Amino acid sequence: MVKVSVDLSTSGGSIAVGDLIGEVAARTSGGALSFGRIGGPVNGNTSGGSISLAGSRGKAVLHTSGGGITVDDAAGEVEASTSGGSVQVNRASGRVSAFLSAQPNESCRLSTSGGSINVQLARNLRVDVDASTSGGSVSSDFPLPTSGDGHSLRAGINGGGPLLHLRTSGGGIRIQKR
Repeated sequence: MVKVSVDLSTSGGSIAVGDLIGEVAARTSGGALSFGRIGGPVNGNTSGGSISLAGSRGKAVLHTSGGGITVDDAAGEVEASTSGGSVQVNRASGRVSAFLSAQPNESCRLSTSGGSINVQLARNLRVDVDASTSGGSVSSDFPLPTSGDGHSLRAGINGGGPLLHLRTSGGGIRIQKR
């Protein structure tokens, strides 16, 4: 792997960064962002495309206004927000924060065995929540009932919709209004 830090920007196309050890910052107004395995923090922002991250060893902050976000493996904190797609985090060892402002058409799944999950939802978003943790508690800014032990929650937000499936065994789950 190459040892280098990069700061990239474009106003009219996609950006792809392969595997490297270092910090990555990338911004584009008109395309997708694709990151390989990054041995440091990643900061990616696009107004017109999706974001994919194969792996990171630092904090990953990812924002898109026009697509989905996929993170395969993160060994640090993940902050992901989208106005026009889904968020998928396959494996993360740190805290995961996700913000969805667009109504999802399909189910969403966030799970981790080693950290907390923090989900921020637009106030008018309609989802069915199925949240459970064995190593913390489940809390919500929305008026929803939790189980007697505070470790799980199953309820519809704003009348319900696609499933929002949240699981962790090593931390808490927080559902916030944005």
